[in-house]
Amino acid sequence: MDQERWNNYDILQEYKGQISVETRFRNLKADPCIVDNIYVKSSRRAEALAYLFLLALIVAAYIEIKIRQELKVRRQQLVVPGNRLTDRPTMTSIFDIMQTVLVVLVHTPDGVQRILPSNTDPRVYRILELTGLDPTAYTSKR
Repeated sequence: MDQERWNNYDILQEYKGQISVETRFRNLKADPCIVDNIYVKSSRRAEALAYLFLLALIVAAYIEIKIRQELKVRRQQLVVPGNRLTDRPTMTSIFDIMQTVLVVLVHTPDGVQRILPSNTDPRVYRILELTGLDPTAYTSKR
């Protein structure tokens, strides 16, 4: 390491930053059924699958950061699983809430209509709002 470019503070910050990277990968490995029993026929496909997992991890991290920033700006908290209030929800707690989303397909004479049931967890709507998304992200055909 170049001593002229790296002072003690920078080295410490870099070291402390490792935990966030390790935490992200732990989240990826937390549910073994995600990566268990996946067989690909070529190393090229395995590499592509690894890139897809990394992309999913980046998107999840962005959602977590966006929600945390919005909660901080608004000076608000979110109720996460376990009925705990926090202004720093983890991607796991966010996705535990979003996993409850159910889109109902209603067949009408005009075609199929997609709706969110009236008993949809209000935290789902709150998370969508904090991320800047509208519930029509689930119900729109586009």
